[in-house]
Amino acid sequence: MQRQLHLLTPTYLHVPVITNAKGEKPSKQNGAQPLTVTQSIQTLIKTVWLLGLETGHVASIELFWPLAISAWAVQQLIEQA
Repeated sequence: MQRQLHLLTPTYLHVPVITNAKGEKPSKQNGAQPLTVTQSIQTLIKTVWLLGLETGHVASIELFWPLAISAWAVQQLIEQA
């Protein structure tokens, strides 16, 4: 249909997802524990590492987000696919 409408075919990308041994995503429904304020930065760093991204060790959430956003570059995800 895209060709008939003379539309460009989009580029698709696999976005990594963390799952448990049963293949379930973490959720309250699956028994995942909530994060506490003291755990949040360590958990965020570990999570991006599990996704194959690298932020290094940072001391605060404010410092974490710019590094995580730059690590979440589409090109890096394409190369990992």
